[in-house]
Amino acid sequence: MRLRWTTLASVTITTATVVTWLWALILRDLTQRYTRGERPGQFLGQIDADLLDDYGSVFVIAHNAGDDAETAQTALDHSADAVEIDVIIVNEQLYAAHHTPPKLIGAWLFRGPKLEDAWEIVSRAEAVALDLKDASPEYEDALVRFLSDRSHDQVILSSRSIESLIRLKRQLPNAHLYLSVPDRESFDRLNEDDATARQLDGVSMRHTHVDEDVMATLKGRNQRMIAWTVNELPRVNELVRLGVDAITSDNLAIVSLLGGRERPEPLLSRRVAD
Repeated sequence: MRLRWTTLASVTITTATVVTWLWALILRDLTQRYTRGERPGQFLGQIDADLLDDYGSVFVIAHNAGDDAETAQTALDHSADAVEIDVIIVNEQLYAAHHTPPKLIGAWLFRGPKLEDAWEIVSRAEAVALDLKDASPEYEDALVRFLSDRSHDQVILSSRSIESLIRLKRQLPNAHLYLSVPDRESFDRLNEDDATARQLDGVSMRHTHVDEDVMATLKGRNQRMIAWTVNELPRVNELVRLGVDAITSDNLAIVSLLGGRERPEPLLSRRVAD
């Protein structure tokens, strides 16, 4: 009987230890996510020898790198043409983070990097890409105030809300507007309203859904394509052959390969009529 109780106690202690360790790990990640924001998934991968002879005018955006000062600077050091910042709002303040924390945590605990601090680093790039995570009037007003107080020749605004982009277009006419498209269904819905679709400069689309038909539709509207998030060279090569204009990547090797090259015109030369 004593041996049975000893074994049971040992199993209980081991199980409790494992559960506690896993919970601590999860809690640590949640705490980081909702109080400071997640660190971007930046890495330096291997580039094999299967390079194209010419990558044309395709430019590269460092994916989410602007959400952290260190990854933002690393992206610039690797010749990123543009650096992306995710933009959220907490207590009327714009921050550089991917996820908006719950209201209670946001009100008392969130200490993520402010957008103004991220901008100070990222604005050194040739272009700045802002991934808009909200579409509320409060958020749009704060964004307009922020950008109206700062100058940069090339700013990309991407959002999953075309209505928000059209509203922002009226107040930020120099910004380049891209609808963020996660799947083919969303792209097809966009095409149902051609007049509205033509007010955009292009789409920012998950790369797995970019194909010849999608590219033909965009070229018919004289619009651009930003493909995200592409971390393998073979897929980069396929997308370049399809005619995409930009590639978003976490892979610093791809950032270095595509970035920092001389081009005959600015990255975001507008193709659609105002």
